[in-house]
Amino acid sequence: MVPAAKTCLRCEASLCQDHLKRHSTSEGHILIDPTDSLESRKCSIHELSFRYYCTEEELCICVRCCPQHERRHHKLITIAEASEMVKEDLKNVAEKLSSSKGEKEKEIQKLEEYKKDLENSLNGFSMYLTSLFHQTREQLDLLENQAQSRIWAHREKVTQPVSQLIQKLQMMKEELSKKICDIEELFHVTDPILILQEGKTLAMADVDPETTISRLTENVQSAGYLDEGLIFVTLYKGLSDTLSHIKRELYSQETLLLDIKTANEFIEISSDLKSGKSSEKKISRPKTPERFQYSQVISTGGISAGRHYWEVETSYAGNWRIGVCYPSIDRKGKQSYIGDNAKSWCLGGCNKLYTVIHNKRPCNLYQKSAEAEKIGVYLDYEAGQLSFYELGDPVRLLHTFSATFTEPLHAAFGVWNSSFKILS
Repeated sequence: MVPAAKTCLRCEASLCQDHLKRHSTSEGHILIDPTDSLESRKCSIHELSFRYYCTEEELCICVRCCPQHERRHHKLITIAEASEMVKEDLKNVAEKLSSSKGEKEKEIQKLEEYKKDLENSLNGFSMYLTSLFHQTREQLDLLENQAQSRIWAHREKVTQPVSQLIQKLQMMKEELSKKICDIEELFHVTDPILILQEGKTLAMADVDPETTISRLTENVQSAGYLDEGLIFVTLYKGLSDTLSHIKRELYSQETLLLDIKTANEFIEISSDLKSGKSSEKKISRPKTPERFQYSQVISTGGISAGRHYWEVETSYAGNWRIGVCYPSIDRKGKQSYIGDNAKSWCLGGCNKLYTVIHNKRPCNLYQKSAEAEKIGVYLDYEAGQLSFYELGDPVRLLHTFSATFTEPLHAAFGVWNSSFKILS
């Protein structure tokens, strides 16, 4: 049997290559890939091949169905025309899908680059911590070795005299034992002359006074006491230095001072410029353009690079805000509230609830822990990261802001019937 090359829908016959050459090539003879089932291509009513397509009902119809659709004023087109229209629609869909595919590829590439950068960042930080802990362990090992060396040196220093004294006393004990034996033997002698001669010599035997022995023992014992206090002080200093080194490696420990020129007249500032609290009475201060209209104050100086950390003690009751702001923040009007503008980021405490605010968009967070009144603030300027931590047990990350900082940052504080204190 010769295999079919094409099937003619009009003739309803499958043709080999030889018959295909002699077959009609007119427009009505539509050739498709060979098939042995043409039932799906025929009208189920008239059993004639589909020739037309009704655009209203979206149906393929035969020639005998046409009058019925024409009476309804339906638009009829040939199967070939309908096929071309579908092809055109599919072409448009393919273009849209191709465009969407391209966008997906761009997103995938962007995410892969982000993933790579993230992995590199995490690997770098992991290596940094590994190095830091390695240095810390080396420092701790060095401190331990120094302390143990002191103990071993002291042991060598004090045990040798003790051993020598024990040896000396042992020899004295043996001499005394010999003299005691000689005296006891003399008790059994019956010759009075010999007793007088030997006894006189034995009676003159030296006996070390107890006070001398006691003094030697006390001297050795007093020299044996280890100055544990010296070792503890040395260890404390070494551990403190190691901890300070770790802190310097991790972040810059900020020494923040409040800028009295910015303090509102209803904030009482401490003499060390480290704390502030609400005041019912207005405090007389010079009018300066830097001073806030509302009960707020910011720190002196500005942070424009590096990693920084500070801690703030807050009051459990009342209303307070702590955070950072640009020096260009407004000092008057409702837009000058810390967090109520694009130039400040803050954590607020009010009614036993934490809230984070930036650009006047608040977000309620956790309920305050009853025992926690300290907040840790971590700032990585280059990374654009500002994090707030509740320093309870355990420590809780409350929120992290991500931003691109464009100005130096000042620590910012606001208090209403409350207080705050900068701890570090």
